[in-house]
Amino acid sequence: MATHQIIVCDLCGETDNVDTVTIVWNYGKSKPYELDLCQRCYKNRLGDLAEKGRRAQRNNTRPQARIKKTEITEDML
Repeated sequence: MATHQIIVCDLCGETDNVDTVTIVWNYGKSKPYELDLCQRCYKNRLGDLAEKGRRAQRNNTRPQARIKKTEITEDML
């Protein structure tokens, strides 16, 4: 059986040219969140900031909830 996934823009409901945007605000103090935005909504809301922006200083912006701690026991060695 096949699964077909459609990503929908969170603002306008468009299904074409939709990408996920990760928002990090107050790094380490609040949780990053993601939005699915189409190209038009991205340009309307954030397009002017892209020209003023700079390269991200943090490479890993994943929320800590996604990182799993692995404990190694003698049985695994």
